[in-house]
Amino acid sequence: MNNLTVTVAIPAWNEEKCIGATIDSLLDQTYKVDIIVVDDASTDSTAEIARKKGVRVVTAPKQGSKSRALNYIIPTVETDLFICVDADTILAYDAVEHLVKSFDDIRVMVACGMVHSKSNENFWQASRATEYISMQKIVKAAQQRWKAILVASGCFFAVRTWYMKGKGGFPDRTLAEDMDLTWMAVEDGYEVSFVETARCWVDDPYNCYTYKNQVERWFRGYFQNIRVRNYGLFSSRKKLGVVVYGYTILNLISIPLFFIALFSGPLNLFYVVLLWIGIVGFFYYYYGNESLIRSYTSTFKFLICSFLNQYLFIKSAWLELVKGDELRVWIKGH
Repeated sequence: MNNLTVTVAIPAWNEEKCIGATIDSLLDQTYKVDIIVVDDASTDSTAEIARKKGVRVVTAPKQGSKSRALNYIIPTVETDLFICVDADTILAYDAVEHLVKSFDDIRVMVACGMVHSKSNENFWQASRATEYISMQKIVKAAQQRWKAILVASGCFFAVRTWYMKGKGGFPDRTLAEDMDLTWMAVEDGYEVSFVETARCWVDDPYNCYTYKNQVERWFRGYFQNIRVRNYGLFSSRKKLGVVVYGYTILNLISIPLFFIALFSGPLNLFYVVLLWIGIVGFFYYYYGNESLIRSYTSTFKFLICSFLNQYLFIKSAWLELVKGDELRVWIKGH
């Protein structure tokens, strides 16, 4: 095990219902960390709960974005690594230890863990639980082999402190600061590591409204990251451009392809859907510790949500890239 020092920051705004469990999971880590709760001008008892847990609490002068809250404390951080953990995220007891190991490779600048859903009791959470398992095991694992991970998930990720300070802190030019940071590291020639053994569990949307807000914020931030780079992703790192634009094209044509398949023959569409459910459902069953019936039921819910996702993706592309209607208000996703 290496001896890198670690600071964990928890940006929090009105998180009194969940921050206690998050702090407890950090206090129980097998790897020693310094914990700072960045109270983003909460109006509830978030700061009080954190202080009672015995961790350091720093209150931002006014409520702002997640990146601005983190940037408020970065100048004071002196450890080798800076880890961000969302206030509704619970870490496995050895998650930090596994994440830190990836920095034994000097080429790694950013690392993220494996995200799981805390609950899959309702329609939206069951869909998201399936998405987390299958898409990380399939898509993100493939992106890692290609050395062009699309995003180091913001709920639990680490970055070398000197790099973060050299960049002037977390970028706040988009709504997806975690994605912006990931692309910056790849563009600078560094590697981003996805550590499947560094596990964490997050709260997920409990209704359609919160689900829609979260997904749309992710997609709007995605297109903002493309736009602030003036669409020049191939000019920096070719592999990043292939992943980003390949992902974009695939999502933009998914719905038209669905209707083409439908009109070309309902039976053909049935076979395609059956194959998709079979593959994705298998991954969720194998890695998600769920029964076979529950796995495939959740996968079907994920398929239904995928149509909403595609609509929100196309809508976000239209608003951000065509109309220039930039979303700057952070709407809490859950």
